[in-house]
Amino acid sequence: MKDSNYLYLMCNPNMWFGNGNKKNYQVNEILFNLDRTDWGVSSLKKIFIGMQGIIKVSRDDRPKNILDEYNIEKLESGIYATFEVIDFFPDKKDGRVSIQIVDNFFHQNKIISKEKSKGILGDKFNAQNQGYIDSDTYKLVYEAINEIPYNDIPKLKKELITEKSKEIYPRDEEEKVLALKLANYKCEVDEEHTTFIAKSTNENYVEGHHLIPISQYAEFQYDVDVKANIVSLCPTCHRKLHSGVTKDIEEILEKLYFLRSNRLKKVGLGITIDELKYIYYGNI
Repeated sequence: MKDSNYLYLMCNPNMWFGNGNKKNYQVNEILFNLDRTDWGVSSLKKIFIGMQGIIKVSRDDRPKNILDEYNIEKLESGIYATFEVIDFFPDKKDGRVSIQIVDNFFHQNKIISKEKSKGILGDKFNAQNQGYIDSDTYKLVYEAINEIPYNDIPKLKKELITEKSKEIYPRDEEEKVLALKLANYKCEVDEEHTTFIAKSTNENYVEGHHLIPISQYAEFQYDVDVKANIVSLCPTCHRKLHSGVTKDIEEILEKLYFLRSNRLKKVGLGITIDELKYIYYGNI
């Protein structure tokens, strides 16, 4: 297999439902929630199941009056997502490829800017076609993403829900999923703590843990169920925080607090290390 075994797919928002179609105002929401889709790949033939690639938006030339009518913002140029090919239909008109999104940077509010995308893709960025990139270029995409700061903003608390006559604070599974992705599926206590490949992610198995426990939601003005407060841990470190001796818990808390204290402040969850330790020692 040659090195150019990654795809780049081009999205022109004004062509999604056909050139100038009024329904193209929906593209923002479609890209934001994109998970699986079929994509036209014209004359490309060197495609295989399991192939990876990127989705880029080179320009958004949807008419301003349409965007204004639906109060939709013009999409920035940049790299919006990575994907994996799950099926390929070369014999269909123009060719079709089915893709599963791996990382939706738009959903994570971390798209790669036009300037950085140009630096990564070169002439391919402005090209109004689709094609192939090599593994070095693909790696640059993830290097650029890791340089983008976390989008940490305070969130209002969620409404309590009732389960079996008991009021509980609801959890947002998407927050945990994104937190683990942002941690690159590594244990934040020690990146060398590898486990096994998880079937759900095809990555190193880790578990999400609320550094400030969910049980403390009433003590804070803002939501505790946010990415900034969810750390990625191997199962051993996770269990140790819940069931270990005080010395081991203290050691882990000090490490995680050092990593997360600034992000916690940004989301309205300011807390001192002594306050955090008190919460855990009181729950043992």
